[in-house]
Amino acid sequence: MKALLLLPFLILFCEAEDFTSILKKHPRVQALKSQLNALEIQTKNTGLLPEPALNLGYGLKKLATRNGDMKAKIGLSQMLPSRLRRGFEKAAVTAQGQVIEAEIEILGRKLLTQALLAWLELSYLEQSQDLAREDLKHLDFAESTVSAHYQHHDYSLASILRLQSQREEVSTRLENLKRETAPARARLKNIFLNHPVPMVAIPKNLPESHESGNLSDHPQNLWFQARLKLEESRENMAHTAHHPDFMLGMEYSFIDPVNSAPRQGEDTFYLGFGLNLKLDSARYRSQKDLARTNLKTVKEKLNVWKLDQETREVELETTFRNSQASAKSLNQFIIPNLRKALESMRLNYSSNTSKNASEIVEIVRELLVARQRALLAWKLQWQALIQFTDLYDQTPPFSL
Repeated sequence: MKALLLLPFLILFCEAEDFTSILKKHPRVQALKSQLNALEIQTKNTGLLPEPALNLGYGLKKLATRNGDMKAKIGLSQMLPSRLRRGFEKAAVTAQGQVIEAEIEILGRKLLTQALLAWLELSYLEQSQDLAREDLKHLDFAESTVSAHYQHHDYSLASILRLQSQREEVSTRLENLKRETAPARARLKNIFLNHPVPMVAIPKNLPESHESGNLSDHPQNLWFQARLKLEESRENMAHTAHHPDFMLGMEYSFIDPVNSAPRQGEDTFYLGFGLNLKLDSARYRSQKDLARTNLKTVKEKLNVWKLDQETREVELETTFRNSQASAKSLNQFIIPNLRKALESMRLNYSSNTSKNASEIVEIVRELLVARQRALLAWKLQWQALIQFTDLYDQTPPFSL
């Protein structure tokens, strides 16, 4: 069933081969990829030990010590931050990269949905224009039928005037529809930027049904999961922030043996060990509270998002089914019956000059409205299906 739903889009994008490459060049996608590249470099340098420190000393004047006069010294020290904290720092940077990867997928899904909806709007407007032109023909035909018998019945003038008013209304709508294509084309231009905009026709035939996808695979859910990992790593970092840092060092001193006491004047070698204590408990407690609050907030937002998606699914399902039922009723029953009624009234009116033409006017108006409603139902069905793919089908029918 899922393949059935995606098949029309696969057909669509056969006509837009450059869509994938254009998306990759979109400035917003490029900006996210630049951030991701920077994070990859940062990940390599995160969690490593600090560089060791080398200390060199040479006295302009000899420094007297217990072992004699010291001429120079050399020392090497290494800071050893908490191994746990370093691991959590690396995990946080990795999770941050996963967040950006998910944002790239979300942006790709968003651009695809915007393009599909803009193409749908253009297709709807073009079909609406064709429908308006056909409506004008219906009105002209009805007016010519009534006008042919106007000489027999003065009250036919009212029907003619009503038909002319409807014609003016349809003509105005047709001009408005032509102007309304500009915003849809502008939305497509915003997606494709300076590249030629591929024009894609939405298929007129719709799938009879669809199948719900899996929210766990949606890029927005993956974004939340990455954010949870990020906040968990930050919380762990806060819990280990008070851990002391260790320092190891060694020092070698060069002693001048001249004038040194017996058994003195020998070079000396020292090993040292230090601790960087973190005693400000209030500071580290506030860091823990903040990290815990941020983690809880992300979990709550994830739950809200899931509930919103479930609600949206119900709304889209209702829109799709209602529009489907309306389209079926209009196309299979109402419009055919109105066409038959109009033809019957035309024949009756032609053969019976005493018949009032107002019924023809009413049937024509009902037919025009029914045809517009049928086209709108087609649009609403496709709109719901496109939004369903945005809701659940996280992988576009092409690779970004």
